[in-house]
Amino acid sequence: MKTTFKPLYLLLLIGGLFSCTKLEFTPENAVSADELFKTKTDFKLVLNTAYDKFANQMNSNVPAMNELLADNIYPVNLSTEYGVVYKRATFKFRTGNCFDLYTTIYHCNVVIEKLKTEDVGFTEAEKAELDAEARFIRAWSHWEMVKLYAQPFGYTKDNSHPGIPLRTNSDYKVELRSSVAKVYTFLVDELKAIENNLADVSPYHATKWSAKALLAKIYFQMHDYTNALTYCNEVINNSGLKLSDSLNRILPGGEVEHIFAINSTQSNNKSNAITSNYRSDANPNPSFRAAKDLALMVVGSDSDRRKKFFKLNNPGKPSEAYVFTRYNKDFFDIPLLHLTDIVLMRAECYFYAGQKQKGYDDLMMIRKRSYGAGNRTFDYNAANLQDSIQYERRIEMATEGDRLNQLRRLGSEGKSILIRNAPWDCPGMVLQFGNAFTTSGFIFNEEGGCN
Repeated sequence: MKTTFKPLYLLLLIGGLFSCTKLEFTPENAVSADELFKTKTDFKLVLNTAYDKFANQMNSNVPAMNELLADNIYPVNLSTEYGVVYKRATFKFRTGNCFDLYTTIYHCNVVIEKLKTEDVGFTEAEKAELDAEARFIRAWSHWEMVKLYAQPFGYTKDNSHPGIPLRTNSDYKVELRSSVAKVYTFLVDELKAIENNLADVSPYHATKWSAKALLAKIYFQMHDYTNALTYCNEVINNSGLKLSDSLNRILPGGEVEHIFAINSTQSNNKSNAITSNYRSDANPNPSFRAAKDLALMVVGSDSDRRKKFFKLNNPGKPSEAYVFTRYNKDFFDIPLLHLTDIVLMRAECYFYAGQKQKGYDDLMMIRKRSYGAGNRTFDYNAANLQDSIQYERRIEMATEGDRLNQLRRLGSEGKSILIRNAPWDCPGMVLQFGNAFTTSGFIFNEEGGCN
């Protein structure tokens, strides 16, 4: 069943997040939290607002920031905020941008709290499911924040380095930064507590499969490949999802592998930010271009069917550049969790477990789809299996905000990783908290770029 998000604006007293004084957001149709939650519909409307706010960040800002810090894309205009991020200079965001994930978190917290105090006729099962949905989006929002605003898991031996403020209630007081260890413990505990309280099938709302897939990704980032493998297997073996025959997951037929997707329609076009950044047919000058080395991974191949996702504009001229063609569509659903990611993750988990043949088999599931009759085989010895998995992952996940975290994960395991000639752990590889966070005791990130 398709569900579209219908935002309901609240009086948000979240100023402690963004400024030294209280920020009051009061649109004409705003109502306070105390005036809401009188009916089941009220709860669902506020939860849909959380989904909507989350979608507004995940369709553009969050994955774009991750990609710009890595090596898959570059912006045409280096004078914009995107350009500053790409150059990895010290930059403190204003209210908005990725900080809006804290607005999402606020809405989730209000729903979670009101479910405990307001009786509007929910059964215990209905209440548990709504609570689980809100906690799922809250956890995911925190995870996106900690990946952008903190050095990765493994940066310090005990992960005591600064993470992000954990916000687990609707009180708008300023919170100090929790350690990365504490943030990741919170994420795992939350998702494990709710995974079985969610619906089985609902492509645009949280389900038990999206919770399990997110747990797999978090464990993977924590270098806990045993637990990551367990959750990958649960999703692959039991969800009923399958790899799409289509190479482009946004096209009809691609939805068979969507675990969690943002619903986009002609009247509620959540994909417009992506098309603005990447679309190259209707817009010959998109905001982002493809890194040349990424495009050359496929365009020079006679058999790689994914070469159609790249186009060379202005060949032979100074303005020559590769652009993406994957998003040349008026509107489309945006898969944030999908089976291709889980299969490639499982392949690498098998590599770490010493089960090289199983890792090879998973990798070949992706390669057979990509190369068709021109299928490429290779020796799956330990020296090149992981590199081959990462090779395919970079192509498959390009523009989805995955690349930076893979490189930083490998770097924190001791591999020598340079990202556009800069070390994976340089200060400019993380975003800076805005000037709003000026409370006594707040620890800012180390300043300085990467070059």
